[in-house]
Amino acid sequence: MAMLEVKDLHVHYGVIEALKGVSLQVEQGKIVSLIGANGAGKTTMLHAISGIVKKSGGSIAFLGNDITKAKAKNIVEQGLIQVPEGRRIFTGLTVYENFYVEQSQNIKTGKQWRKKAQIMAQNALERVFPGNGIDVMAVLGTLSIEQQQMVEIARATSDPNMKLMILDEPTSSLPAEQTE
Repeated sequence: MAMLEVKDLHVHYGVIEALKGVSLQVEQGKIVSLIGANGAGKTTMLHAISGIVKKSGGSIAFLGNDITKAKAKNIVEQGLIQVPEGRRIFTGLTVYENFYVEQSQNIKTGKQWRKKAQIMAQNALERVFPGNGIDVMAVLGTLSIEQQQMVEIARATSDPNMKLMILDEPTSSLPAEQTE
């Protein structure tokens, strides 16, 4: 059984058909890339899978469950995580605080949730910001676009519910030596 199965997916923006009958399967342990020109519908497809845009036809199954009409929040709760193009950084917080906010929202049970979120944030961010980098304020101009992208990817990869991650333009902001 495929982890993700998209069949005959259609998406319209008014009278414009952005996706016309797209199908794909993602098997467990596999990496799948969507390649196409700007405007070809790659981001629209990822948004449709994630429940961000309304589908006008077709079906989407994740881990055998039909998620075609599911809300984005429910899709995330099932473990399908999207890292969007562009950064979602809170500029008044440090890199660590940005990450910790996300982790504390993901860990909802148990008395030790704050400590667990802190440990997860620290461990994941140390891989991307060795040393004192996690204490840097995430204000515009302090973090490069590359560093902001690394924070986003670190957040997604440490989500305890993640079963499948889909990334939109994940390496577009990273220097060549980090994309190898």
